Amino acid sequence: MKIISRCLLLLPFVTFFASTSAQNSPSPIKLIEFVLTPDAKDWNYTINENASVTISVLKFGVPMNNVSISYETGPEMLPADKKNSITLKKGQGKLEVGTSKQPGFRELLVSTEYKGKTYTPISGHWRFEETNQESLDWIKNNYRNELDHT
Repeated sequence: MKIISRCLLLLPFVTFFASTSAQNSPSPIKLIEFVLTPDAKDWNYTINENASVTISVLKFGVPMNNVSISYETGPEMLPADKKNSITLKKGQGKLEVGTSKQPGFRELLVSTEYKGKTYTPISGHWRFEETNQESLDWIKNNYRNELDHT
């Protein structure tokens, strides 16, 4: 009887320590990984400035040779205005994201196929903003009615 009661007293402690040690495991290694590096260090561009990105496709952290990628760019949450595919000779290449004529974001979606499975990373976003005076002029021109009634 003493053995059973001692085991029942130890069971919550053993369960607690087993569950906390399981939570500290590292994240799994990704088979295919994408690295997007913008040509602007803060991902921000002015209106009418061309944005581009260097893309690397890695398999277990090593650049893949002759990997074919599909990509599409366009205004965020709208249909893409450019769709294309290219082959990256040494696992790295440069893509033109384009530009924007008004403030907002552009999005880049990239994917590749390896052994019958499609891999898609989180998309990249580029912000296009105006200078302060241009912003004020844009607000005045587009919200003139609201400004006149305040």
